Amino acid sequence: MHTLGRWLSQQRRAYRAGTMTGKRAAELEELGIAWDTADAGLETDLAAAPAYYELHGTLAAPRHTTALDQAVGHRLTNVRRPRGPGKDPVRAERRAAALAAIDPDWNPGR
Repeated sequence: MHTLGRWLSQQRRAYRAGTMTGKRAAELEELGIAWDTADAGLETDLAAAPAYYELHGTLAAPRHTTALDQAVGHRLTNVRRPRGPGKDPVRAERRAAALAAIDPDWNPGR
């Protein structure tokens, strides 16, 4: 007997391997399945970044800061580190651009 988590992992592996049909992928996407859990977690936490920026005028949030019940400070601290936006250059650029759209100075160490 498989747990839901194990089944979802199998579906994600099939999706990445290209062995999943387009129909199955579309059906799972309609249910809200995130193919990349790292991206989903980051997007959830950083969804609060605009709210934090609106209140403080900066994304230089202290590490333990939360906004809209999300760990925005923790995530921002992590993405400022070298290779923090991600190992994949396309993904890293997309993440950095999304943060720069909120606050051009999101990464003051750069």
